[in-house]
Amino acid sequence: KVPVVSMITDEDNLFDNETGIYVAGKYENYNQHWAKWERDAHIEIFDSAGVQIIDQDGGMRIHGRGSRRADQKSFRLYADAEYGKAYFDYPLFKQKPDIERYEVILMRTTAATRGPVFKEELCNNLVQGMNIDYNAGETAILFLNGEYWGIYNLMERQNEEYIKANYKVDDPQADIVAYDWGL
Repeated sequence: KVPVVSMITDEDNLFDNETGIYVAGKYENYNQHWAKWERDAHIEIFDSAGVQIIDQDGGMRIHGRGSRRADQKSFRLYADAEYGKAYFDYPLFKQKPDIERYEVILMRTTAATRGPVFKEELCNNLVQGMNIDYNAGETAILFLNGEYWGIYNLMERQNEEYIKANYKVDDPQADIVAYDWGL
């Protein structure tokens, strides 16, 4: 058994030619970034035993680089006080039970890892005892507007909040180095 994530949103938020984030549309919509392209959604997460652990409104955006053009796209899920709750308040990942809240979580698809759906999860699990930084995550099933959408990796996102939560610092003075994939 694996966790199940359900996202409910207006169909136009996904598939409208001008405003839908899941389609090429008028503006190469799925390639757009930032808050202007965030859409509201109701997000529910059920753990592997079927117990509902998250039930709140939030935001969603398309996530990734090349996977944005894939049929199955990755998502970023945002908690924000504007939607009602500032965090997803639950220790989502058994690898890091001390982290009990998240502002952003990812739903990454196989197109994001360019290989088997379990590849990234396996690699992150292999390095856990090696004093190497890793993303917590696990395989999950996504339902989008009640429709089965596929197998995803439910993961924490590496950003400033990740540094705060994983290293217990209030104001990280860190540079996050990114690689330009040339896409």
